Amino acid sequence: MIELKNIRVAYDKNFLCEGNMVIYPNQITLLKGENGTGKTSLLYQLGLLTKICGEYYLDGKALHHYPEKEKDDLRRYEIGYVFQTNSMLDYLTLYENFEHIDHLINQKRDKNKIEEFLNQLNINEDLSKYPSELSGGQKQRLAIALALYKQPQLLILDEPTSNLDSKNKKLVMDLLLKIKQQNIMIVIVTHDEEFDAIADHIYRIENKTIQEIKPAISVET
Repeated sequence: MIELKNIRVAYDKNFLCEGNMVIYPNQITLLKGENGTGKTSLLYQLGLLTKICGEYYLDGKALHHYPEKEKDDLRRYEIGYVFQTNSMLDYLTLYENFEHIDHLINQKRDKNKIEEFLNQLNINEDLSKYPSELSGGQKQRLAIALALYKQPQLLILDEPTSNLDSKNKKLVMDLLLKIKQQNIMIVIVTHDEEFDAIADHIYRIENKTIQEIKPAISVET
């Protein structure tokens, strides 16, 4: 479980003043709001990619007091990222992209394990292909698969279906529903109202505050 307390987002002006969030495992949490309200900046703090401005607790541990080396280890091993830009390395094949993750997390390379993992997610792509040979929907599902491959505690997605047609959007949403029961925390920034139907927990940034607009009803830890 993640607890954010008194979190702030500010640059030349204040976007968010002392917001609070709780993120539970086995749930999809949405973060909504108009453009320019600080959603992505908050996502970067949640992903430990920028300085924590406030209090950040992971399973009761105060990450805002952690040294950078320990936060770097959490980023590498425990957090998966899917941003709007392509999360794959274009100069590597799909298989080599998964090998790259193996290298980053010091995991033994095993092609059979990669294929088994993708089959579990109903992703059956030719691993000898390059990302440029994939459709937008294929790229996005593979980007999610890459983020999941290191078995993170937290999966962060920024507008994961913004450039997808309705068919591929449904495939991505179905994939997220499939994986949420793997004791993983899923946090999505999106403008897409269709995600409301699959979300367990919804927050919205408005008037420089974080408002809980759909509370988490049941929590499995």
